[in-house]
Amino acid sequence: MEHYEKIYVAMVLNVDVDGKMKPVEIEWVNGRRYEISKILDKKNAPPRHVGSGMTVRYRILVQGRERELYHEQFTNRWFMEKLIN
Repeated sequence: MEHYEKIYVAMVLNVDVDGKMKPVEIEWVNGRRYEISKILDKKNAPPRHVGSGMTVRYRILVQGRERELYHEQFTNRWFMEKLIN
């Protein structure tokens, strides 16, 4: 059985005049930054593998690979799910 952990990340965002946020870059816990080349989908949905309240789930493209990024609405924090071996 696979186990995942929630990894909170820092984000670089574009915020328009109406306050709509668009994630642009992820800063991983080690300080490395990853550019989001495309947002493939955005919807209100719970995380797939870790517990949380309601989130906005983004399907994104990073370095040519599809990933999922979550925005926790009740904490206003961003996270990703990391597979633990």
